[in-house]
Amino acid sequence: MVRQRSRVAEWQRTTLLLLPLLLLVSCSPSRVRPGPPRLVIDLFQGTTVSSPDTIYMGVHANDPNGLDSVAVSFEGVAQTVYSSVEGNVSADDTVGWIIPAGAAPKTMFWFYGYARDLTGDTTVDSVSVTVISPTPTPVQIR
Repeated sequence: MVRQRSRVAEWQRTTLLLLPLLLLVSCSPSRVRPGPPRLVIDLFQGTTVSSPDTIYMGVHANDPNGLDSVAVSFEGVAQTVYSSVEGNVSADDTVGWIIPAGAAPKTMFWFYGYARDLTGDTTVDSVSVTVISPTPTPVQIR
């Protein structure tokens, strides 16, 4: 009977010692849940576009779970910026596109970016540019 009481007392002491630890652990913030990757397409400051012309933009993507792929498309043509390399959690690149000849001023072109992470989540971003009137070439009079 004495042995049984000492075991009960030992269990009670252990429970009292572990209770604060269990309460502390239960109050810790929730772990971060996986979400879609972050994707940003940046046109460089002061970018103007005439026709024909080449436009350059930055493409930035990251995801703590790792990226599967990042692509940008223009006029239905996709350009892969980054393709599955295990362990990489970010991709930064500059891509250039040719604005076709004959585009009238005020014509708007859209660029679409797509990022997919290793868990299958996706994000889409877009940016547009508008063609401006070409700057006339100065004429020298002699």
